[in-house]
Amino acid sequence: MTNELIHDIEESIKQDRTNAMLKEYAPTIIVGAVLAVLLTSGMTMWRSHKAQVAAEQTAQVLAALEDQDQAAAVGKVIGGLNSGLRGVTQLTEAGLLLRDKKNAEALTAYQTAAIDATLPAPWQGFAQLMSVKLQWETGGAEADTLLQSLMPILNDSASPWRDHAAVQAALIAAHSQQDFAAARQHLVTVLQSSSAPETLKDRAKKLDHLYALKITSEEKPSEPAVAPAAGTPAEKPEG
Repeated sequence: MTNELIHDIEESIKQDRTNAMLKEYAPTIIVGAVLAVLLTSGMTMWRSHKAQVAAEQTAQVLAALEDQDQAAAVGKVIGGLNSGLRGVTQLTEAGLLLRDKKNAEALTAYQTAAIDATLPAPWQGFAQLMSVKLQWETGGAEADTLLQSLMPILNDSASPWRDHAAVQAALIAAHSQQDFAAARQHLVTVLQSSSAPETLKDRAKKLDHLYALKITSEEKPSEPAVAPAAGTPAEKPEG
């Protein structure tokens, strides 16, 4: 009987402590629960808002692509887009301008995308590569400047454009600087790459073979003219 009474008293004390704790911390617990609900609801609404905005902006881009002058229409909506969609749209605009042979405008679009820090690195790298390619093909910049512009891509082993940049660097070194050894060194990156497309590797092999022949032909000394032996009279013209 005594043991049962002690047990009942202990349970009563425990219950009183629990009730006191609940009474003291109830406002905090309730507020915390409300905040948790509001936060969850707010995040859901924010995701929904972002999804709605993305859908609306995508619709704007698609509508621009249906315009008769696609590049101009796309250019008008770029400023109001979020960073991710803006990057895709900038590259789309540049591609459309390039398709329409508006190289100067395409170059400006690629250069704008290349320096936009809000864009993902792969998109920036692609824009930089395309801007270098356009400038080289149109003679818009010095070879040293173009090679320097490619260095961030060439030095980034994780860049998906590294192999393409290496081929472009080889072309610049060989055909603008006549430095075939440097060109072949750039091609090593592609030839040893495990991720380069086969078509790109095949092109690199052909260029490497061509530049090796160029180096060989430059190293081969020209044959001197044969002089008459000493004491041999020179032939006199007939008549």
